[in-house]
Amino acid sequence: MRDLIGQSSNVFFVFLDHPAEVGGDFGPYYQSRRQDIYRNVAQKLLDENKAYCCYCLPEELEEDRKRALAEGGAGGILRAGDKTG
Repeated sequence: MRDLIGQSSNVFFVFLDHPAEVGGDFGPYYQSRRQDIYRNVAQKLLDENKAYCCYCLPEELEEDRKRALAEGGAGGILRAGDKTG
């Protein structure tokens, strides 16, 4: 599968920064193997109130995005407390 992804990305002129074939001091990187790191960082952000869980439905997010863009905003980015889940 990894070879197929690498080959298909080159066909579409997408070149990987750290392809598995190159290796290096810290690679290759497999996102699935870094899941614990991402989970811990996400939990730290939640604990420090620097992030929050959003329970909005996709339709609500799209509506908010459209409204914000129409008002010249950044595209429906919600702030903590704007909506509750």
